[in-house]
Amino acid sequence: MERQPSFWEPMTDQLILAVLGKLGEEANETAQRVCRCIIQGLNEFDPDTKASNKHELEKEIGDLEANIELAKQYLSLRRDYIEKRKGEKLIYTGKWLSNLKEKGNQNGI
Repeated sequence: MERQPSFWEPMTDQLILAVLGKLGEEANETAQRVCRCIIQGLNEFDPDTKASNKHELEKEIGDLEANIELAKQYLSLRRDYIEKRKGEKLIYTGKWLSNLKEKGNQNGI
């Protein structure tokens, strides 16, 4: 049986669009800075602005975290679920990073 397309209308709520737009923008700016740090080095300097990549990453993470808080507030997101999920991710990724660190120590890194 052929699947039928679902017909939807674009969202028009200006507040929701603004909150999501800023959240997406800051998430992308953080991702761009992460890539810059990978390419140039965390402790290097941006050739255009002469700013420390680490400092710029800190700024972008701060901007992103602010917009995450605003999204939780204005979109009535479930903070309890988000915190539970964050805790699970911290444990899982923490174990992965710990294993990488241990493996690096075994290899003389």
